[in-house]
Amino acid sequence: MKGILSLLKRIPVYARWPIAITVVTQCVTYYAPKLLGSRPEHLLTSALDEAIPVIPCFVYIYVLAYLFWVVNYAWIYFSDASLCRRMLTADLLCKAVCALCFVLYPCTLLRPQAETLTGIGAWLLRLIYRIDTPTSLLPSMHCHLSVLVSLPLFDRRCKAPHWYALCSLPFALLVCASTVFTKQHVMADVYTGVALAVLMWIAAQLIWNGMDRRKAAPSGKAA
Repeated sequence: MKGILSLLKRIPVYARWPIAITVVTQCVTYYAPKLLGSRPEHLLTSALDEAIPVIPCFVYIYVLAYLFWVVNYAWIYFSDASLCRRMLTADLLCKAVCALCFVLYPCTLLRPQAETLTGIGAWLLRLIYRIDTPTSLLPSMHCHLSVLVSLPLFDRRCKAPHWYALCSLPFALLVCASTVFTKQHVMADVYTGVALAVLMWIAAQLIWNGMDRRKAAPSGKAA
């Protein structure tokens, strides 16, 4: 218990609410639409998706993405208050779009029979198939989160090591690949997830740049 309290005390005061909001909105965005019950669902599987084989070992990258997100969020949120607020803004914008898509344009996909899976990681992929329904797909949260938590690492305010920033984006792309090789997503989910992350990071920067300019305007006029 003391260890947990000591860890919590190390979290910067400005980052405590953003962290709580990030965790809660992540769960709500992904799981709440699943509570709406059965609805007409769109199948976006393309010829390319049908040609992509199932490679069960990619499930380890798919699962490692969760640790990847935690580490990157920590680097971003702990580095600087202004970077933290912009990241939170981009994160919430992405999740708002995801939630709207999951509710208004629900999608599904056809996954292989779990019993037919063989090879390294097959047992873990079978487990994921049992506990995770093929819904809340477009845009892929796995893809948008992986890309979104990589982009701020290149900001001069982020204290993450340069080598880690350089490795982060390639790993994010591996996560995107893992979503299709595990048949957890189709290519349309990947494209939209990556595009969403990039656009919302840019949008968050524009929003806060505009707010900073408005705050500085009165002092500039006074001078």
